[in-house]
Amino acid sequence: MCDSLYQRINRIANWRIGIFLFLANLACMAAFNWRHHQLKLEPPDAKRHYSPDELYAFLGGIGENGRQLYAWTQITLDVIYPVVYCLLFAVLLVVLYRWEKLRCVVWLPLLTGIFDLLENVTTAYLAATFSSGRNDVLAQVSPIFSTGKWWGVSICLALILIGAIWKLVEWVRRKL
Repeated sequence: MCDSLYQRINRIANWRIGIFLFLANLACMAAFNWRHHQLKLEPPDAKRHYSPDELYAFLGGIGENGRQLYAWTQITLDVIYPVVYCLLFAVLLVVLYRWEKLRCVVWLPLLTGIFDLLENVTTAYLAATFSSGRNDVLAQVSPIFSTGKWWGVSICLALILIGAIWKLVEWVRRKL
């Protein structure tokens, strides 16, 4: 199972795809900055953890138009973004970890993206249904998805950094 996903990512892992995903990541970040400017409050999903009360305070603080914008961008922009950054992470991990025993590392970006998408769906639903009252079950699980997402992002970035340093050390060793 690890090998199958690894092989699929390996087929697309090249500099052109990497640069495209990097630029798409920057474009998504610019769109999130625009959204942040429009909402005038930092969305809770930008934090490593938030409470249900913080989520509801945010949704109340951005007003009806803000909730519509937030819900809409959660199911459009914030669905595209996890696909972009998770593919970028997967491509980088495949390039950096060519060793047979470490091929399962490519599943980490996929799991991270799943957590992110689950968080986006729950927060979009909560924003869209805000005026009809609290949904404490979704408000409780959304921060759990967020924490899972941020742990995944942190581990992916650490693995990418370690892999890049390892490749650099190997390159320097070959040159000496």
